[in-house]
Amino acid sequence: MKTLTVQGFTIDYPFDWIPDTSGNIGSTFFLSSPLLGQEDTYSENINLILQPLPNPKMTLDEYVAESLKQLPFYFADYKLISQEELKKKKNQYHHLEYSGKINGVELYFKQFIWLKNGKSYQLTFTGEGSTFSLYQEISTQIMESLKFN
Repeated sequence: MKTLTVQGFTIDYPFDWIPDTSGNIGSTFFLSSPLLGQEDTYSENINLILQPLPNPKMTLDEYVAESLKQLPFYFADYKLISQEELKKKKNQYHHLEYSGKINGVELYFKQFIWLKNGKSYQLTFTGEGSTFSLYQEISTQIMESLKFN
């Protein structure tokens, strides 16, 4: 595993994944998996996006509820698979899993959401529905390695 350190965060990722800290789609970082072969056209990825809270007094539960209301507008055939509140050390966060289609491609999302310092921190794995199971373990391992410095 390699470690990426960027803007006050560290995260561990496999040697063959490609880091991108260019700010692509407003992200703090992007980690992309290698393609699985000539037939594979989608690179699974993990990204971290920070956004100011619409209301600085908003709770994590309120933020997640608002986010869940908006997801069906972004994806065709949106489906919430699971949602749970977790705690890692002193950090409370939500773990969401959902699926939906973009341009006819079935995608699967795993997301961790924290609120800190008036911002939301959204760490998201995006994988193609047909190959998601191949990335279940490694995506969780990478996401759980995120540390706020």
